[in-house]
Amino acid sequence: MFIYGLKTKRKNKKMRKEITDLLNSGISTSAISKGADVPWSTVSDLRKGKTSLDKVALLTAEKLFSFAQSVNKE
Repeated sequence: MFIYGLKTKRKNKKMRKEITDLLNSGISTSAISKGADVPWSTVSDLRKGKTSLDKVALLTAEKLFSFAQSVNKE
């Protein structure tokens, strides 16, 4: 159980970092919104600090993470 929890924490930390890096990047809010299939207002609120990454739905976080990974591959 402990090993599973440690792996999960590492994955969560990586996901959080990649999403944060994406939100702090020079990519426009519209491009992130379209690329991740997430509402523009959600991306905007995350960027402005109106919404915390802790409060984002898991599906939204997964979409942002997936888009961040696709951007990093380019």
